[in-house]
Amino acid sequence: MKLASQKRLYGGLIVFFLSISLTTTYYLLGGFQEVKVYKLPSETKLIAGKYFYTTYSDEAPQTHFDQCVELILEGSVKGVITTVDYLPDTLNEKMRMQFIGITLEKRMAELPAGFEVREYKSKERFVATLSMNPIVRPPIPTIENMLEEVAKKENYKLQDFFIRMRYPDNSVQVEAWAK
Repeated sequence: MKLASQKRLYGGLIVFFLSISLTTTYYLLGGFQEVKVYKLPSETKLIAGKYFYTTYSDEAPQTHFDQCVELILEGSVKGVITTVDYLPDTLNEKMRMQFIGITLEKRMAELPAGFEVREYKSKERFVATLSMNPIVRPPIPTIENMLEEVAKKENYKLQDFFIRMRYPDNSVQVEAWAK
């Protein structure tokens, strides 16, 4: 066998085995899981946290998010990390409007100073649950667009916010609520 044909053979084998290993890794991380949108009945959520209207470069929302994670991990508060992303038409594209906190499991909880409690009541809601690894998970704006499309097909208008709930197993639930 000539040297040139050996190089092609070995190069082809390397590409073949590399593609098999990448496809297998993508599969094991959940990359081929289909994202389904479900229409669910009304619900009331009690969320304890803080409201932020700030630029994307501000670190305060991330610091508060980390504080919420710590409260859950140490068992001080029982619940799920929740972010409410407000997207009104008047929002400047350089700013973000969020309520970051914990969806409480019980109505009563001992909270640190500076936390406020908000009650969110929905009518119908559209939900997508993402259980794949964050490395292969579709971007959240893509999921939000899917929720909007399904709501539009079913003739619902959505409120101007999305709720994201992050569970300890790395899964994320994104919700859009009907008006």
